[in-house]
Amino acid sequence: VLYSTFLGGSKPEGIRIIIPLDDDEFIFIGGTRSPDFPIAGTPWDSTFRGDTSSIYATMVFVTRFDLSSNQIISSTYFGGSDLDGIASAVYHDGQIVFAGSTWSDDLPVSPNAWQPQHRGNGDGYIAALDSTGSELIFCSYIGGSGIENLWDMQIDAAGNIVITGLTDSWNYPTTQGVVQSRYGGGEDDIFVTKFNHDVSELLFSTYIGGSGWDEGRSLRFTPDGNILVAGYTNSDNFPVTKDALYNRRAAFDEGCVFILTPGGRRLVYSTYIAWDTHEDARAAYIDDDGVMTVFGLTTSTDLPVNEVSFQKQKGDYPALNPTIPDFYVLKYLLDTGDILACTYLGGSGKELYPNELIPLRDGSVLICGSGNSDDYPLTEGIHNSVPNIYSAFISYLDSDLSELYMSVIIG
Repeated sequence: VLYSTFLGGSKPEGIRIIIPLDDDEFIFIGGTRSPDFPIAGTPWDSTFRGDTSSIYATMVFVTRFDLSSNQIISSTYFGGSDLDGIASAVYHDGQIVFAGSTWSDDLPVSPNAWQPQHRGNGDGYIAALDSTGSELIFCSYIGGSGIENLWDMQIDAAGNIVITGLTDSWNYPTTQGVVQSRYGGGEDDIFVTKFNHDVSELLFSTYIGGSGWDEGRSLRFTPDGNILVAGYTNSDNFPVTKDALYNRRAAFDEGCVFILTPGGRRLVYSTYIAWDTHEDARAAYIDDDGVMTVFGLTTSTDLPVNEVSFQKQKGDYPALNPTIPDFYVLKYLLDTGDILACTYLGGSGKELYPNELIPLRDGSVLICGSGNSDDYPLTEGIHNSVPNIYSAFISYLDSDLSELYMSVIIG
């Protein structure tokens, strides 16, 4: 461990995103219920605005930290008087752009915000601060009359902001000519929405979903600029394309991966990730050679592993409890559907919270998540045993998913 520190006040908080600026400076973004969270510099907002007696009153914090001097350079609150969550953030063109979901009807929206008012129980929001957290560049709500959970955000090569998540609003804002302008039904639909650089103009917005529950969890761009979304669904009629890897739902709920054109007008590709019981797709990535990598959770026992797969069966196999999930990593060729590699990764407990997939240039992958298996596969690392609570796992697999280069627990 090169460095480790606490960050917080007298009530709970959690760091959701870390953005490295250079070798020594980092931006930490998360949520806090502490009225005494450390504020520094010239903050945009130095006041905790929530009800300190409520477990739901959470504000976002944006903190810039220098490891070499062990000092907080700047730190600010952001939010309103209710629950404000943070899902995603990027550092772009000298600005800290971040997005999440909010139940506050008093966010500090900017004068040119595309949606200046809170419309539902929970709306999404997109905001930006300058690099020191002292100036609000823009802020806008996005949502309908129901609930929106905004899960991921990216900025494309033109500086436009693209978001995904779930909505149960029949009147979530959509635009003409997109893949799906009307709500598909059921509990939730996925949304994919693109704004211009300061969220003053809606470039396109579409639902993606069927008659069940559909949720978009991660968003990336393909090498040719299309929009790649991973999530999960229990819709029998989720829109899949003819070249889908799996064209039907096999169990109660399944993962889903789809590729959308930059204008939202056509599904280039869409598939279930569907084995014998339950899957979700937490993240997906496609490289320049057309290899799709998908990371998520599974309770299934029939994954397409091969003789070189690092872990060929579930960690609790034979299944004492078939509902106990493991992580999985899957690689296949998008054009042909040929499966190149697949592995389980887990122990006899629950690997319940897949968090991030980080592809590396040589095809190897870094995955991050949490669980409570005391026999999760590890290499020599920080801890050699897992307490009977959820801990964080960081695991590094080779390009063939056959060798575990590194796997450690932090917790």
